[in-house]
Amino acid sequence: MEKRACERIELAGYAVHFIDIDIDSSVVITDISKEGLRMTNVPRKLAYKETPTKITISGNFLSGYQSLTIMPCWRKKNALYWDVGFYIHNVPAFWRRFFRVIKIKDR
Repeated sequence: MEKRACERIELAGYAVHFIDIDIDSSVVITDISKEGLRMTNVPRKLAYKETPTKITISGNFLSGYQSLTIMPCWRKKNALYWDVGFYIHNVPAFWRRFFRVIKIKDR
């Protein structure tokens, strides 16, 4: 059983766009927390990146593209790619609102 410090909510249907790294695979957000997110199909170069990565995400409950700066905090090998947990640097207000909306919708 996984031990999680923060509440996690499953998420589907959100696109991830990488600003400062070229990613060829289709990375998918699988769940979120107040201060982080988990992605699957992450290539090794992102799973082991030691500097912050800038991304934008878009989807149903977001207006346009929203920017985040993320950093890997754990990784688990899954076939050819990795499942990776990322923490968000300086969590922006939109992310806290987004988490609350998804949490209410998830009930």
